[in-house]
Amino acid sequence: MILNRDSLWHRIFVYGTLRRDRPNHHVLWESGCTDAVFEGTAATYNLFPLIIAPTFNSPLMLNAPDIGHRVAGELWRVTHKKLFKLDQVAHPLHLFIRRSIRLYMMEQGTSIVIAYAWLFRLFDHMRLD
Repeated sequence: MILNRDSLWHRIFVYGTLRRDRPNHHVLWESGCTDAVFEGTAATYNLFPLIIAPTFNSPLMLNAPDIGHRVAGELWRVTHKKLFKLDQVAHPLHLFIRRSIRLYMMEQGTSIVIAYAWLFRLFDHMRLD
């Protein structure tokens, strides 16, 4: 069996400007879009620091698990092609890292899923303590 990369789907967690009714949502989904499907609201299983960066004027979830709070956002299912496009948007200057994280599905109580999230990688750990 040959797998077609374009037919693969991935779960992603968005917590900032890609969410519905936010300024960059059109990058993720537009009317008639067939490469992204909203699955529901979710929150991180682990704690993460979330800051508002003045330079970017957007929320940044820091790559420092178990410090901070549970971050609320949205769970989406996207094609491999859309995932690649989102990587290009999230990776200017390589400031973000995409990694798998665990999430609680908010509508389903204790249901836990795994999804990709983009985490800000450049920060000083000492400032988080």
